[in-house]
Amino acid sequence: MSRVFLAFACKCACLTGKPLQLVGAALTGVQQMCIWAAEPSEGSQVESRTTIPVVAKPSQQTSRQVFGKPAGATLGVKHVQRGMKPDWPDSQQHGHGESHLKQPWQTGFHTPFEDCVKNREVSHMARKQTHNGKTVSAQEGLQEASRQEQQRMALAGVRGHQPHKALLIFYASMEHLCSAAGPILNYINLSAIITATAQLWASAQANSSFKLSANMAGFELKPFYCSILLRLKPMLPDVGAQAVSNILWSSAKLGLSPDASVPGMTDALAARLQLTRNEGRHQLGAQDCAIVLWALASLGHQPADKSFMDGICERFVISMKHQDKSKQPTAQNCANFLWALACLSHAPPDDAASAILERVTGLCNLSGQEPSAQNLSNTLFACAVLRLERKEHVTLALVNRLLILDRASGYVQNYCNAAWSLAVSGVLTSETFHALLQRLRPLPTAEPAHDALPRQGLHQLYQALDFLQPLPMAAAQQLHEMVTRLGQRPLPESQSDADSSVSRWLGLALGQLGLAFASDIPLSGYWPYAVLQLRDGVSDPIVLANEGLHCFRNNKHRLTGRAVFRRALLAKHGKLVLILQHKLSSSDIDELAAYLQQELEAVVGGSLEAYRC
Repeated sequence: MSRVFLAFACKCACLTGKPLQLVGAALTGVQQMCIWAAEPSEGSQVESRTTIPVVAKPSQQTSRQVFGKPAGATLGVKHVQRGMKPDWPDSQQHGHGESHLKQPWQTGFHTPFEDCVKNREVSHMARKQTHNGKTVSAQEGLQEASRQEQQRMALAGVRGHQPHKALLIFYASMEHLCSAAGPILNYINLSAIITATAQLWASAQANSSFKLSANMAGFELKPFYCSILLRLKPMLPDVGAQAVSNILWSSAKLGLSPDASVPGMTDALAARLQLTRNEGRHQLGAQDCAIVLWALASLGHQPADKSFMDGICERFVISMKHQDKSKQPTAQNCANFLWALACLSHAPPDDAASAILERVTGLCNLSGQEPSAQNLSNTLFACAVLRLERKEHVTLALVNRLLILDRASGYVQNYCNAAWSLAVSGVLTSETFHALLQRLRPLPTAEPAHDALPRQGLHQLYQALDFLQPLPMAAAQQLHEMVTRLGQRPLPESQSDADSSVSRWLGLALGQLGLAFASDIPLSGYWPYAVLQLRDGVSDPIVLANEGLHCFRNNKHRLTGRAVFRRALLAKHGKLVLILQHKLSSSDIDELAAYLQQELEAVVGGSLEAYRC
């Protein structure tokens, strides 16, 4: 096999005039195949995200010139990935219902697991391997040297002047290595390739020379990723928990769902966690639980197995009692875990939520383990969306810790998230809001242009301000001026065609009743269907909106924090009438008009004469 690979490289070298580079790449590939020759045992190896497979040194040719079209390039639709670095979105509600989870390229949050991954330096390539029951210790030095050389060459390539060419060569070289390895290829190799791809893309994205819309690396990423998953599919019965964690994490960083390449792959990987979490060979740790759940949330994937979420919650709580304190969850693990539960609309058991929050609160006072501004913001966000019951000292500890952090270390969106989350939870005070707004003032070194906040942050601040109303005139004016200085109130997201159609249908029914109404009026960041105003202009108007039944997936009778908050804000603008969804789907205008008249008369307590045209 090694002779075939070497002969292939020599032939390409003669054709391209680059003999040294290609022969060197071939030798490195042969070296890697020697390393892969020993079958890994789950008990003696640990997969790591820091392992980067062999990549040939970039040459002047593109991957198509050197290797031809990568194998598997026809397995998916070519496209350009708009962004690879995963973020920490707030998933703010907009319009009439829940917002979709924002994709990594849509918000500006930091990478949540970057520090965790960097700290996981244990590599399966540096561990002893076994083959037919014999330890292959003589290969250890070769394995570690090869791993370091792989990482150096790959990272140097994507950090250079032509990162897209380095990525293309990486795709092609990995395809050829997989084909050459044949039956000795195992899931650890494939997991390492997927992980390396995610890391290389993250490094390439940080390179100013990397223009995603103008290179082939983005077009070829999905076919390459798909081909690796197809090779992994028959190996699924053997995949370990650590490899599952690596693959899902890397897929989320790349913004590629495994299901899009291999239908059912994500649930199949999650099932492997269920099978291995009670086995002694690898107990699922706190960081693994947080990473897997974060990846599922980032991919917007709801596990098909309903017991999966409860099982992983149970495993996370168990990890907090680990005798080895270094294996207990960090503040980042807890924040990421809760954030993912909120995005997946899964309410954890009360005792589990309480234990996690107490853990974060305790870490606020431990030197070197304190939660960051982003950890605190995400924890408060999860508490709000999941409607978690918590003691007063928990909220105080989280807010106080956020306010004493150095302003320069807190990303502005974290303060906006915190204000909005406290308002959704119903515990925001004007004093706390004022303190958070103070943190949003530009630093002395900031440029004037940095004074304006992103749209999402402004949306959150104005909703928090609306929540505090009514306030004494002086306090209301002061807070309003502080928020306005940061930017004007943004309009809600545009209504969907379906919502616009429902609004017009509802307007026809109101017109048939002879009622005066206004539509397309934004209220606290939402679009109600219609607002009925009294002719005297003194009494409260009537706000008509859809019922917005957004409940937890594991509790269909309990509204999420966003749904409750939406109703509370709309009710501040008048008497709120929630229209049942099935009534709006009626095709009989007379039936809808009769239903509206009944509901409106019940709200005003009598005749609707004062609201007629």
